[in-house]
Amino acid sequence: MNKFSFRQRQEYVNELKEREFDVLIVGGGINGAGVLRDLCLRRSTRTKRRLALIEKSHFATSASSKNSQLIHGGLRYLKHLDFKLVREALSERSTLLRIAPHATWNQSFLLPVYEFGKRWYYQAGVVLYDWLSGFEEGEQCRWLNSKDALYEEPYLNPVGLRGAMQFWDGRMHASRLVLDQLRESVEMGAITANFVEAQEPFHQTGQVVGVRAQDRLSGEKFIIRAKVIVNTVGPWEKTISLQLIRGSHLIFPKLTQGRHALAFFEDQGRILFVIPYGFDKRFSLVGTTERMQKKPEPVSMDQDEQDYLNKHIQDILPRQSLEPLGHYSALRPLISNSSDSSPSAISRRHKIWTSAPNVYHVGGGKWTTFRLISEEVVDRIARDHCPNLGPSRSAEVAIDGNTQAALNELTSKLPELGRKHRLSYRTVTLILENYGIRTPEILSLCQDARSQFSLTSSDNEKLPYILAQAQWAVENEMTGRLKDFLEISTPVGYLYNLSPETEQALQGYFKS
Repeated sequence: MNKFSFRQRQEYVNELKEREFDVLIVGGGINGAGVLRDLCLRRSTRTKRRLALIEKSHFATSASSKNSQLIHGGLRYLKHLDFKLVREALSERSTLLRIAPHATWNQSFLLPVYEFGKRWYYQAGVVLYDWLSGFEEGEQCRWLNSKDALYEEPYLNPVGLRGAMQFWDGRMHASRLVLDQLRESVEMGAITANFVEAQEPFHQTGQVVGVRAQDRLSGEKFIIRAKVIVNTVGPWEKTISLQLIRGSHLIFPKLTQGRHALAFFEDQGRILFVIPYGFDKRFSLVGTTERMQKKPEPVSMDQDEQDYLNKHIQDILPRQSLEPLGHYSALRPLISNSSDSSPSAISRRHKIWTSAPNVYHVGGGKWTTFRLISEEVVDRIARDHCPNLGPSRSAEVAIDGNTQAALNELTSKLPELGRKHRLSYRTVTLILENYGIRTPEILSLCQDARSQFSLTSSDNEKLPYILAQAQWAVENEMTGRLKDFLEISTPVGYLYNLSPETEQALQGYFKS
């Protein structure tokens, strides 16, 4: 069985140079991971298909991890009357909650109302949102008067508060969903390699038969041969013009007192979120901005975006004057048209097109609908090139085997696992909430006493994260850099300043 290990990366690079693949996917974000998994799950029993995926950086580096961590229909898209998109995304939300219970969950939101007459407008929108979802997840929405709203969230600005709508939507660990699908696909026989960049198509006799690629770690250039190529490169797409929208988020110590996330509309009609974040929900994730950007690189938050978010936090939570701990930004590659008047108005619908009979491209779309987009891509590949492929099974098979029944069984064993491996209940709970059914495999690494050691912050706070997670990231998430462990495998780098001893211990697992 293949292993999704950085230690085996060079073996996979060698295979990329030596073999011809039935399908090569370029781009290791959520769409690429979804297409690869869908292909692996559809494999013909008569034909062993050769599947590969390459990524020019680390997997899930851009918007696939640096987002609002929501799986949702998009409440604000009702304003643009895009009912089909919202219904489609809500249906996919339901699917993800079912097939990935280890990395997705229901989240209660409060939408405070300050303007006279807005109650009925927002209430109608939220009720319609629930109706489009089929009332499948969580509890139904309800109106809270101002007293009840302040009871649920005491830090809300009380001045002019009319009340709040409470509704439910979906949360996720975005990077986990990318990494888990890739590992699952590798264990089913696919080949993946990060830090391999596709530079241009490779032609023979007038046809595209592969790509010219470069290993960005060694500098070696080589050709990868493939019968079908799928480009899921997002902002780096070159065959059509995409509208690049930068979304930035701030991370704070916890800004709210209650258990709810907050959703609120700013003056221009954009919706912003304050979301409980991190293990123990000790932090708040605030976002997102929308700024047009011309080039895919570099991507960074500017002062105007930070001021914009800070202003609206002060409007809604005036008692809070905390400094942000960190921030991140990424680009959304959207399909635009001349009638779009603002970033918010650009449709989140996806588009699939070809630049050659065997070269497919994906643009636009919402994170929440990645599985549906992937299914559509593979349906087209099956129709045009691989008639032996069966129907999609990606909506039926739990991601990386994480069924709710399996998670429930593991949850009942957490106290026992903590005692066995001499770890706190807090730590084994964190492992379960992030790695699902892989929890026993990670805890087994703690037989090496060094791997039991907890990470510590610069002020000597003992964190629930342990060194075993770094070892796991190298051997089971193809993570080769400390930066990627701290920002993709975990959010530690955004939340804490680590002690020098912890940084030194972590660096021992990574090359850079």
